[in-house]
Amino acid sequence: MTERSLALVAFLSTTGLGHPWMFGIVVIAGVGVACRGGLMKRARWIVAGLLCCALVGTWALIDPGPRGDFAMVRGAGIPLPIACASGVVASIVAGVRFQRTFVLLVCIEVLIGFLEATLGVRTLIPGAWEPGTRIGESDLLYLNRVFGLGPNSSAFAMRVLWAIAVLGLHQREGLIRRRDLLALVLLCSSFTVNLSRAALVASALSILIFAWQFGSRFGLALLALGSGLVAATWDRLWMELNRGLPTPDLSERDWLSEEYLAFIAENPVLGNGGIKYYIAAAAGGLDHAVYHAHNSYLQVAATSGIPTLLILLGGVAIAGAGRVVVVVPLLLYSLLQYGVFWGASLYDQLFWAMLFGPPSGFALHVHRQRGGLSASGKPYGLRRAREGSGDGHRRRWLASHRRTT
Repeated sequence: MTERSLALVAFLSTTGLGHPWMFGIVVIAGVGVACRGGLMKRARWIVAGLLCCALVGTWALIDPGPRGDFAMVRGAGIPLPIACASGVVASIVAGVRFQRTFVLLVCIEVLIGFLEATLGVRTLIPGAWEPGTRIGESDLLYLNRVFGLGPNSSAFAMRVLWAIAVLGLHQREGLIRRRDLLALVLLCSSFTVNLSRAALVASALSILIFAWQFGSRFGLALLALGSGLVAATWDRLWMELNRGLPTPDLSERDWLSEEYLAFIAENPVLGNGGIKYYIAAAAGGLDHAVYHAHNSYLQVAATSGIPTLLILLGGVAIAGAGRVVVVVPLLLYSLLQYGVFWGASLYDQLFWAMLFGPPSGFALHVHRQRGGLSASGKPYGLRRAREGSGDGHRRRWLASHRRTT
């Protein structure tokens, strides 16, 4: 399958038009490329460490010990370390074409979201979950959110945030195009019909990084425009962020954090044996059947133990400061919502791809480009030379390639 086809499959696996198991096709493609020598060298120890954690975690499943009263099996019981390792492997095939196709699909979803808002419906997908309120019953944008193609508004907002982060990466790597700036404007406008507080804050930070990387008059103009909009709409924005309440509203995150921290303190090494740990709604009087931690780091520690969390964070640390800057908004978002380290998902796939610079498709493997990075350490080496990123980039890549071959 081509990168564009894999991007479509991965995208559909996160929407109401597909199924999460579809992502297995992308993982299989990543394993196939890895077997041909394309596994990123710096990511090998992450995969190995996660598989070791999964092996040790099986002891917790054989002899559960002090597991929580609200633990439940999800994803057919696949241990989270294995799911996260599959996300790392799948990132091998998330090259530039994959990423650009993903951004295009999210832009199409945003247009569908505007259509849903115009029609006054949450989603055009039949049988999707509906909240207690209907669009138009409140003046708050937060209560009038549409779902796009996703099962809920949060999934829609996550895809928008990830698309903005991908454009930030392309700006840093010299791959940005004029049409991408139009896509950025469209993506940012989606928050008028799908106001996710965590995604809005993270996207604002991503836009600041985007403008900073430009380092030109356009960047300064973008910063000035953003600052002016925030200042002009601060009262309204503050009300939206607090869902119309006079005091900050954490949406039960404070109560959930206490419960998860207590469970982690009791099970610091193995957590829940790798099976995702959820809190039953009845325990806190919530309106959902189960609740995750709304925090990726607490969720991973409670599910698989602190060692697994340290391995994943270690993978972020070795990626390099320049690349970590691009994903800082995603890491911030994951403090307020379950974002990164979900497991076998498009979100983890793109997250690791942005960190380790995957080869831009199977062309690099045809040319026997090993390690997922060009010889100069720059990502997408061959693609950068082919996709008009400048003669300077082409000369530097060719020169460094000759020195190492």
